[in-house]
Amino acid sequence: MGSTRKARSRIAGAVLCATVVGTVGQSTPLAHARPYGATRCAQLSRLKSVFPSARSIGFLVRHRIRVQEARAPIWSGRCGAFWTTYEGMGASIDLSITLYATPHDVLAPLAEPLVGTVRVLPNGARVRTHGPDPTSVNNTPGSVTWVLSAYRNVFISSNSTSVGPPPVTVARQLSIHRRLYAAARSLR
Repeated sequence: MGSTRKARSRIAGAVLCATVVGTVGQSTPLAHARPYGATRCAQLSRLKSVFPSARSIGFLVRHRIRVQEARAPIWSGRCGAFWTTYEGMGASIDLSITLYATPHDVLAPLAEPLVGTVRVLPNGARVRTHGPDPTSVNNTPGSVTWVLSAYRNVFISSNSTSVGPPPVTVARQLSIHRRLYAAARSLR
């Protein structure tokens, strides 16, 4: 069986396991992130530069960009990740960007959530969206929206939770993701 077939089989197995059991199977994620060598993960040192300024995407503040530690499941090929929060104009959004060794490696984290169908955008990005959906923050009713994108070897996740004004819309989050795709192209 070719390596592509094996990887597809592993992804399909993880999705099937998640559907039946409610969690992703333990055979697909790694016990810990493994560096994939200087060449495959060389872009990690420049990944922080992909985050746009707050004003350029309609917010007032971009909080400090931080390293995002790996949490289970940790998918094969994960090089590292960063995240931040943008706030202003009555809204906030959490945004994380994870670099993977190959474009194929981003398919597993995109397949993990069991909500939202995968759409392929004209630029080749694979996207899943959800919301607005009811939620609760400290027992206060609220609403949440989120967008996941797999573009080349970058996985982007954004979500907005709000108990007051509506959360950042899916359409606005997609617009931010598109800016990130352009910035990710410059990492090469």
